Amino acid sequence: MHSEEELKLIVTQSYESGEINQTELDYLKNIFAFDDRILKDIMIPESEIVMLNIRMPKTTLTKVHDEYDYTRYPVANDENKGNIIGYINTKEILTSMAAGIEVNMDNFIHEMPRFLETSLIKDVLLKMQESRVHMASYG
Repeated sequence: MHSEEELKLIVTQSYESGEINQTELDYLKNIFAFDDRILKDIMIPESEIVMLNIRMPKTTLTKVHDEYDYTRYPVANDENKGNIIGYINTKEILTSMAAGIEVNMDNFIHEMPRFLETSLIKDVLLKMQESRVHMASYG
């Protein structure tokens, strides 16, 4: 058995001897840092979040999806990003639209769990896996 410090040394020596490349080294270092990292370390800055509005027309929703091509989008009740009511999975909506089904965004909103930005990433991911949720917010 090896301690974490011994494994780090082995990884560093493997990089220095050319056994692994820089990308692999960075990947392995991130694995060791994972336990100590908090949600704030990996959050998308609020200015970069693509948010949908519950009152958004379907044509605008389609344009947003065409531009960004994400699978999941947070949904707000208004223009305030702090007022997130859940998220939608665009595959569900687009499949219904393609089938000719009348789409009401309210019917496609999934609950989004909230976590403190100081929560450990490993705890958040575990809770998301347990609840089978693919998106979360802080607050």
